[in-house]
Amino acid sequence: MKKLSALLLSLLLLLTACGTPATPGDAVTLPTPNDEILVEEGLRAEDLPEVCRLWFDLAETSGAADKSSSLPLASRADEGACDYLAVRLPDGTYTDLIQEGQLADEGVTLADFSGGRAKQEGSYGQLAWNGELYHAFTVSAADCTLPNLTAPDGGILRLNISGDCTVDGGGTEYACFEGFDCLLVTGGGTLTVSNAAALDCGGGDLPIPSLVLDGDVTLRCDDIRLAAPNTVDVPALAVLGGTLCTDMLWLSNGMLVNAGGTLSVQGSVQELKRAVFRGGTTLLGAAEQKAEFILSGGTAHLADGLAEGSTVEGGAGVFSAQSFFGAVVNDYGTGAVLWDGADDSAYRSVYGADYYPTDYSPDWAGTVSGAAWDALTVANPYENDWFAGTLTLENTHAPELLPWGGAHLRVLGENAVDGTLGGTGLLFTGGGSLTAGELNVWAWGSVRAPLLAVQDGTDVRCGALHMGSNAEEKGTLLVESGSLTVGGEFWLQNAALTVTGGELTLAGDASIDRGEVRISGGTVTFGHGLWLGEGDIVITGGTVIVPGGEAGLTAENGKVTISGGAVREP
Repeated sequence: MKKLSALLLSLLLLLTACGTPATPGDAVTLPTPNDEILVEEGLRAEDLPEVCRLWFDLAETSGAADKSSSLPLASRADEGACDYLAVRLPDGTYTDLIQEGQLADEGVTLADFSGGRAKQEGSYGQLAWNGELYHAFTVSAADCTLPNLTAPDGGILRLNISGDCTVDGGGTEYACFEGFDCLLVTGGGTLTVSNAAALDCGGGDLPIPSLVLDGDVTLRCDDIRLAAPNTVDVPALAVLGGTLCTDMLWLSNGMLVNAGGTLSVQGSVQELKRAVFRGGTTLLGAAEQKAEFILSGGTAHLADGLAEGSTVEGGAGVFSAQSFFGAVVNDYGTGAVLWDGADDSAYRSVYGADYYPTDYSPDWAGTVSGAAWDALTVANPYENDWFAGTLTLENTHAPELLPWGGAHLRVLGENAVDGTLGGTGLLFTGGGSLTAGELNVWAWGSVRAPLLAVQDGTDVRCGALHMGSNAEEKGTLLVESGSLTVGGEFWLQNAALTVTGGELTLAGDASIDRGEVRISGGTVTFGHGLWLGEGDIVITGGTVIVPGGEAGLTAENGKVTISGGAVREP
């Protein structure tokens, strides 16, 4: 069904691009969010309805802590320390962890396992939660492989990560970090969990989450299963900073809160009871059970529709879903943006945030020889636009490539797509080259504004390029580095053409129905000039090569402003 729908979408793009652009309907006058929504420093709990105040100050009272913290010890702080830990070795067998100061005949030390790049730190007051400190078994690691630690007697594990670190679970039938009441991952590096059934922890009776992410760290794991704490009103997952990327998230009827990091669940969230969006960015593929969504800040996007019976409490921030059908949505008039992808009359993207999810399927990508899909990535290529998951193309060839949704394409070597490459958004990185017969980028559903971005020195060439949106939202075509060359027709229905670096070459007819053109760097070459029906052309830097010079740039219902750079004839 998805493959058929993708083909129908391609036909729609072709018919729309070649026909007369639709006349926009009457604009809905709405307040621009600006500081009220994007800047939350002045937001107070009392400014929100009571239901939206849950965990309002969480980022200030919780997360990674050290001995200099002035917070008091929790009455059960000692229960976080671990006297005995075991190690699941990469071959699946068990052994003991020999901690500093311990004497043992058998087992391994952190130094032995990691080649001296991981060490045990002090345990005092390592985790702050709800204004109190807890002790934790603490490990600092840099560019190494960590052991799969397990805690038969419970406790808290804190991992301070720098560089690229990995954990080998010992086999897909074994869990990682099993038995810990709480895992705190912090630092500034990346931790990738592999060869494991799941990252599986929590379920204790300490009043702390099962998993806490803080700092600038990135945690990558295919499957995360968190047993909800046996405590009322304590989330199973707390994202306070950093980036968490997973394909599946299981919460055992628990709760999650994002108070300032990036949470990306490419697949689905299972057994979710409540989600609190206090800050940061949350990208969810689907939430299949009914749940409560509480908004007090940040941005959250759900690629699927809300489950029937769900509740949305709109206090502050941005929340979008493919459909709100069957859900109870409470808008208290306090500045929240509630974005229903199935409702054409709903709030449109004054805010300018879009999520371009990729529903990876072999039906459209399996025909590409050498393609590799990685769900555990997240990219923010431009302003408030986000992609989750990366499809790497390395010296590949395909008759066509039509992602169901958007796609972040990491291009290595030389690649070719004979026919159409299209979707709701396309992000090109990797530094290689790709040639396509046609690029078609079209927004639909909850994606209101299409995006095409060329970055990272990547070279993209196509015969024709068409971009538009049935929702009449302004899209973005961004060339930041590398090059984009269009040999044939170039047509944008309503978009901002932005060039900050690299090279943009439009050899054929170039038309933009409505939008704007902003060139601040790089080199832009127009083979036949540029026509902009409605909007302005602003050049502040770079080099623009166009027949007739400035006269070759036409803004029919706007103006051309040149305050920097150079505009010259070929």
